[in-house]
Amino acid sequence: MTKSARTQKFLLAVGLMLTALTLPAQAEQTNLSPIQSVLSAFSSVFRPPNDEAPQRTVPAGSRDEARCSGDSISMQPLTPEVNDGLTTEENPVLWMDIPSTRAQEVLLVYKTEAGYEHARSQLRIPESTAQGAIAFQLPETVPGLSVGQNYQWTISVLCDGYLSPYDPFFSGWIRREQPSSEITQALASASIIDQAEILERTGYWYDLVTLILENQEAFRDSQQPEVVSIREAVLGNNVP
Repeated sequence: MTKSARTQKFLLAVGLMLTALTLPAQAEQTNLSPIQSVLSAFSSVFRPPNDEAPQRTVPAGSRDEARCSGDSISMQPLTPEVNDGLTTEENPVLWMDIPSTRAQEVLLVYKTEAGYEHARSQLRIPESTAQGAIAFQLPETVPGLSVGQNYQWTISVLCDGYLSPYDPFFSGWIRREQPSSEITQALASASIIDQAEILERTGYWYDLVTLILENQEAFRDSQQPEVVSIREAVLGNNVP
């Protein structure tokens, strides 16, 4: 795939993702939220460098159809299909789509590649979120991620306020990398949309998702031809 075609496919996935964030969930028609219905299209574009992939991998599994008993819509983390990605951050943000749940907290745990616990924290689930997805991040009081190390993260949704084997749980791999000077310079001088393309191309999934969700208006308001055509195709004549 040429760079131009790859970029267009990536921007199309971003457009679909942002559109899904603005749509209401139809619990009576499906047990998936709108963002989950297009997440596969977005994550399938992402292919991180695999020369430093973790030696042990586990799927991002869940129990009880990824929801607490009584919840009408399932929940899902925003992870790539390959289930591992890079970050430049010592304390990266993990994003989850939690449309509606009776749970009030999650337990976030990081383990080393050898299986030793690195850090954990019990975090509250906000009652509502304007961007349609919820960010979870360890507090500054716990150890951050070391450069060049693979970590397995696990988010357990505490349906009844305590950890239970029946709680929905999600898992993935993350690796903190120091970007090259070329990537750092490119990011420093690039627009928000070009930054997203650079992060996608170089495998920094977790930074990419945070950039997109924290700068949604930059994508919606962009006048770049590729983005305008995608917005028109997705939103029709209601393009602002």
